[in-house]
Amino acid sequence: MVYLIGGPPRCGKTQLAAELCDAHSLPTTSTDLLWSVLEIAVPEWRESMAKASSRITEAGRLFEPFLERAVTTLATLYPNSVLEGEVIRPVTAARLVSEGSARAVFLMRSRVNASDLQRGSFDSWLSAQPLAVIEKVTNEVRDYSAGLSAECSGLALPMIDVSRGFSVGLREAGAALGLPLRTASD
Repeated sequence: MVYLIGGPPRCGKTQLAAELCDAHSLPTTSTDLLWSVLEIAVPEWRESMAKASSRITEAGRLFEPFLERAVTTLATLYPNSVLEGEVIRPVTAARLVSEGSARAVFLMRSRVNASDLQRGSFDSWLSAQPLAVIEKVTNEVRDYSAGLSAECSGLALPMIDVSRGFSVGLREAGAALGLPLRTASD
């Protein structure tokens, strides 16, 4: 089974994958890594897309055939593994879940502000950015979360709002995947 974790940036996908790896000894792969490798073969992917909720949707469409191949390969080579990233779209995840090759959960933030994204256990790249970039990312997270919530609801996919509490949200997400977490960090 490949466990898919999707959602906008800065919502805890990588943190959840790391905690699942620790708790269940599962290998994890980030779609960021796969995208970076594909940029070598597909030069037009090297240009940055402007920060906006449509960026994630468009990137997900571009990435879809590679995501499906990654899930097929992971399911064969590493029957229990985690794949996380913002380019995992609910429609693709729902299809993979219905085929029996994956389980999926999506993380979101219904309430978010710039300071939420700058603190916590996230990597530091965002804190080094100018306020204008931080605000664009904040808006992207908020806007994409709203659309994602409706899409996941329509496809009966679990959607966890980490705005209510990050640690609680990660535990709920692990449980939604059938992989309970013994502990979760803030």
